[in-house]
Amino acid sequence: MKSTRLLKTYDERTTLRYLEYKGLAFVSGRDFCNVHHWRRTKNGTILAVAYAEERLDLCPTISGLVRGELVIAGYVIEPIHGEEGEEEAGVGVGNSGAVRTKVTYVVKTDIKGSIPGWIMKIKSKEQPMQLLEMKNMLDEEANAYPGGKKKFIFDKINEFIMEEGEEEGEEGAAKGEEGEVGEARGEVVEGTRVPE
Repeated sequence: MKSTRLLKTYDERTTLRYLEYKGLAFVSGRDFCNVHHWRRTKNGTILAVAYAEERLDLCPTISGLVRGELVIAGYVIEPIHGEEGEEEAGVGVGNSGAVRTKVTYVVKTDIKGSIPGWIMKIKSKEQPMQLLEMKNMLDEEANAYPGGKKKFIFDKINEFIMEEGEEEGEEGAAKGEEGEVGEARGEVVEGTRVPE
């Protein structure tokens, strides 16, 4: 990926983003204008989806680039917790003591234009490696965080829990339900460990 930028924020979980990819050999670069949305379930799984949104007012076509279309893309990011007794054996837990994560990624893209098969093979193999790029970006941000990576993870988890608790509290109050926020927080806190 050559660059990305935020074009519009619809709400705290939904954005419009521009992405530009470098060309390869004699093939023009591609760009995309996509809506990104994510949700977190009560068990800690994060669901993310993205799709093309043609907003020429915010995302005009650029000479020299071919506008691709992201038909649909999605991530399911699931925390993997060890079963009782497995923790001592290290099952479901990384070497650092952090809970492991399972990522499922699906994508259907129309990159438009004519591209030779050998370039398609190269690019298809690179696509899943974006997960590694995301991890590296997060590691870089975490390592630069005041207090280091451990504090970054701890603060982000607590920030996330607080946001979720406030949201669930609003939903529960609107429905006349009580106690859901505390229960949801307990599940998240119990299922999350900060690496040592």
